[in-house]
Order: sequence, then C-alpha cells, then structure tokens
Amino acid sequence: VDLNLKLAINEIAKRITFEARNRRGESDGQKNLSDVLQFDQTQETFLSKKKKKRKKAGKKGKKESEVGYYRRDQPITLSDTVEFKAIYELLEKVEISKQLMYVTDIEMTRDFQDGAVARKNATFTVSTFYYKGGRE
Repeated sequence: VDLNLKLAINEIAKRITFEARNRRGESDGQKNLSDVLQFDQTQETFLSKKKKKRKKAGKKGKKESEVGYYRRDQPITLSDTVEFKAIYELLEKVEISKQLMYVTDIEMTRDFQDGAVARKNATFTVSTFYYKGGRE
C-alpha cells in the first residue's frame, strides 16, 4: 500500500488546534494546525535493490525502474507562529500512528518575545519506507 504522507499528516493536523497570535503577540483566536502547514516537494531516496535479470542481450533503450526499498521524505513548513504544545502533539501523533511514519528532521526557533511559540518558517520532515517493484 502506497502511503500519501501529505494526506496522512493533514488528517492528523486537522484535529489539533492552537491559540493563534497576531504580529503584536495578541491572541487572535483558535486555528487548526492544518491551516498553517505548507507541504514542500516530496523527496524519494533509493535505499537498496535486487538484481534484475536481463531478458535478452543487446536490448537497450528502455530504462528499467529500480526494484527495491525507498524512503519518502515530506518536508513541511509552518507558515505562521505556532505554540510548541501543538507542534509536540502533532509530532507525537505522527510517531504513534498505525501507518509507518516518523519524524526525521526538525528545525525550529523560539520566538523572541514569547518562548512558548515557534517562529514562522519552522520546518520538520516526516518520512516513510516502501517497496517498489516485483514481488518480494
């Protein structure tokens, strides 16, 4: 089963709310975490492969797709300041989900005025593994 990381993460984030703040740091009401997630280009990394037998010597031209294990990385950027409590909740739910997802990279900075929120453009990456090719 091919896992769509964007949809899976967005489903989790829809259920998490946080106290939004305006530029002056004043309360701006509740927001869903899914409203501030920006999904960057998905990256795929080839991990291992099985040797494929060549059918006939001399037949070239078609590039064979690599059979083996891949890691799919989904970089995510937060488009607004978000409370760390909401970010921790999302990261925890990603890690304990029934689907194979885990956090591989986190880059966040605390806000200068309020240390309980991550500054705009904080990033993290969620990854999964999958097998592509013939039968194993």
